[in-house]
Amino acid sequence: MGPLANARRITAMAEFTQDAVERGATLLAGGMRIGESGNFWQPTVLADVPQGARILNDEPFGPVAAIQSFNTLDEAILEANRLPFGLAGYAHFVIHNSGKIPPQERFEGKRWAGQALNLRR
Repeated sequence: MGPLANARRITAMAEFTQDAVERGATLLAGGMRIGESGNFWQPTVLADVPQGARILNDEPFGPVAAIQSFNTLDEAILEANRLPFGLAGYAHFVIHNSGKIPPQERFEGKRWAGQALNLRR
């Protein structure tokens, strides 16, 4: 991991993290500055981040993963398309056989910006 772009990003990362936790997210890793000098921030993982958290509505420009879970693929698609912009987005999904989907139609895959979706049946 390299340094953040400037000292303002340290303050911003602290504010993004604090806002998410205050709104109900769980801090799983990181969430703090590294050292006393330089613009270094611990890689941060936030789980169960609510939709109203700033980190899901503004670009943090720092090493953070804000994780949300969804019950349906449609919910995930709605969230992915909720904002008019996005610099990066990642998804991991598994569709289980609920009795409605034949076993040969089950699939899982991963997607991130700039990569084609690879499905496995």
